Amino acid sequence: MRLILDGPSPLYSTYFTEDGAPIYEIELHAGAGFLDRKTRIHKMHVESGNFLPFAEFELHSFNQDRLRMGTIFDVSADEMFRCEPGIYFSGDDRIFLGPDNREYRWIATSRKVDLVVNDDTGTLVAKFHHKHHEIFSFIQEPCPASFEIFPPGEHMIDLIMLTFIYAEIKRQHYRERRQKRRDR
Repeated sequence: MRLILDGPSPLYSTYFTEDGAPIYEIELHAGAGFLDRKTRIHKMHVESGNFLPFAEFELHSFNQDRLRMGTIFDVSADEMFRCEPGIYFSGDDRIFLGPDNREYRWIATSRKVDLVVNDDTGTLVAKFHHKHHEIFSFIQEPCPASFEIFPPGEHMIDLIMLTFIYAEIKRQHYRERRQKRRDR
């Protein structure tokens, strides 16, 4: 399944199917102050034709982050993820247990996060593609940013979306902190 974004950033976009139907909308905003921020993911309700709240997470500077998906779960980030140092100097990889009792790992790189099965195979489950131009395509429009979920992850698309947005925000926060340390 390939989702097309209406903007270059995975955090400030609406996600569409390849047929052009909107499916997810990301809403980032500050909470009561700098230390607390809330992100909501809305999902298109087919019958009403409106986006409805589907999942959210709260980012806290001094308390544990919280992740919620409707009435399915409401957990701290530490309950949802196990963090392990990444190999790309882009923050920690985040590992979570899927509904099939398999472990999945968001691998943080300098430009994005990719989801793989956390086993010896390292099977690719989901991947973000930045907006780009095809090679030797001076006349064509650039390819829009997209998020691709491969067959091993199609049984948990909603969970992948929630964990993808969370892992991407944490990756970007890590890069911002690292850049500030370098600029001193």
